[in-house]
Amino acid sequence: SAVIASGRTRLTVLGMSPEEITEIEQTGEPKRLVTLVAPRSGVVVNRGISVGTAVDPSTPLLTIADLSRVWVLAEVPEAGMAAIRLGSTARLEFPASGRDPFAARVDFLYPTLTERTRTLRVRFSVGNPLGTLRPGLYGNAIFELPGATTLTVPRDAVVDTGRQQHVFVSTGDRFEPRPVTLGVQLADRIEILSGLTAGERIVSAGVFLLDSESRLRATGGMGGHAHGASPTPQ
Repeated sequence: SAVIASGRTRLTVLGMSPEEITEIEQTGEPKRLVTLVAPRSGVVVNRGISVGTAVDPSTPLLTIADLSRVWVLAEVPEAGMAAIRLGSTARLEFPASGRDPFAARVDFLYPTLTERTRTLRVRFSVGNPLGTLRPGLYGNAIFELPGATTLTVPRDAVVDTGRQQHVFVSTGDRFEPRPVTLGVQLADRIEILSGLTAGERIVSAGVFLLDSESRLRATGGMGGHAHGASPTPQ
């Protein structure tokens, strides 16, 4: 009848299997306990109910995650995001997992930056057959990017007045202060974006003594010959 068909449909919607519905029909006895089968396999990461909890269709019972493949999210500093592309390779390290470092490729770039940290979030999809990469685990992503040829000078060669930066260039028997535009600053060297060309000789030591004397000369103070360390090719 229509009533029986409607009841069978409702039980199916509630998650009962055809075998369980047939058993109720044959025995005519209601079942107090019903087994709910998850639609997919995985690991229970959250249980939203306990014994005796009243539920309705909007109540999440369990949260199941398939951790055989996981997403790894990395934060790339704003200064380096221009070099990251889809397919860029990185070496991922998770010391606490016990897993050896492994290579992975970027498969998604988020469209916006994280405002608080000024970083770009990128995503890797990696296999996790042993389950060692657990949600919330921290690690490092080291990107392998092609290098670029650039001009650098020793950090001590640059004089920063606060208003401009310059280096002293050897021009015959004189030292000429040359304004420069700085780029990336490393531990002991500084990138020069403009103002110098490869092969020019600069002063790499004693530049503050030389700068002080040049300022005295510019203001009409007493001064002798220019001194400092011998220019070194850079």
